Amino acid sequence: MSTTLKSRIRLYATLASIAAFVGCGGASAKYDANVQGAVTIDGELAPGGSVTFTPVENGPTGVGTIASDGSYSLRIGQGDVSSPDRSEIPAGEYIVTAMITGPSPKDSAPEGAPPPSGPKLIADKYGSRETSDLKFEVKKGPNIIVLKLDGPWANPPAEEASDEDATPTAEEGVDDAAKPASADDAAEAAAAADAKVETTEPAGATPAEEAKP
Repeated sequence: MSTTLKSRIRLYATLASIAAFVGCGGASAKYDANVQGAVTIDGELAPGGSVTFTPVENGPTGVGTIASDGSYSLRIGQGDVSSPDRSEIPAGEYIVTAMITGPSPKDSAPEGAPPPSGPKLIADKYGSRETSDLKFEVKKGPNIIVLKLDGPWANPPAEEASDEDATPTAEEGVDDAAKPASADDAAEAAAAADAKVETTEPAGATPAEEAKP
């Protein structure tokens, strides 16, 4: 094999390696932002939990575990063997949801069963991307985002539809004219009828003589 051919083969191999490297870099170049910050509940640092950044458009979801001091940093669970959990996410618009609960009640689960979840410490709206009002624009480079959450007090009151409110009572459903008259009403009606008869009797009329036997 001539020296010229060997040189061309080496050149082609080098160019192929460079193209592969650039291609890999281009595929991961969109992961150009990282996010960290803190979570507060009614102004107090959250004691734990997790936050999730879901892109408005298609893309990977970033998840962060809230530390005991309220801090978090996002991970997307994608990477390579040396760094299996990368901290970069694509820049763009994200909707944030959160799950934060208190400690489980003691002795609340049978022996051998997993303990139940503790009480929710944040409003229900943060549990779904359809109801969460947390939306942020993540820009290229480092982003510091403080998540200010409301406590359960912000939940809307449950609709209490009682039978009394939903169904009218018997008296409410009957017209006044159709209600049975009371004894007093009957007496007043009889007196009014007698008065009407007296006023309509012809003047000067005398009672009819009793029939003689």
